Amino acid sequence: MNESSEEQTPGDVSVFRSIGGAMQWLEPWWFAEGHGTILTASGERLSMRESPRGYVELDRCEPDAEGERLVREWLHHKAKAILQVRRERAVKGRAILASHEKSGLLPSTVEGLIAYVGFDD
Repeated sequence: MNESSEEQTPGDVSVFRSIGGAMQWLEPWWFAEGHGTILTASGERLSMRESPRGYVELDRCEPDAEGERLVREWLHHKAKAILQVRRERAVKGRAILASHEKSGLLPSTVEGLIAYVGFDD
C-alpha cells in the first residue's frame, strides 16, 4: 500500500501479509476520501470499500500492466529508507550491517525486497 496521493511517487509504503491483514488495518474513511493505492505483490490493483457494517472489504482485484513495476519501486524506496536508518544505527554501534548493506546493495526482486523491509501487520 502506498499512501502517496501520486501512485508513481512512493510515500508511506506499508506491506501486509494478506489482503485480510490490510483490511483489518485500514480505516473506511481512507477509501471514502480517495487516499493512496493498494497493489498485491504481483501487481494486481485492489479496490476496497466500506461495508454496510462499517468495515473495510475487498471490492475488486484487477490486473494492472504497471503494477509489478510500481510495487518494486515502492518497495525499493522503503528499503533505501530502512538501509539509511540501519547505517545510522551501525555508526552508533546499535546495528551490525551485512556486507551487501555496507556496499549499498539492496534486493532486486519483489520477494527479496519484501523479505528485507518486512511486514507492517
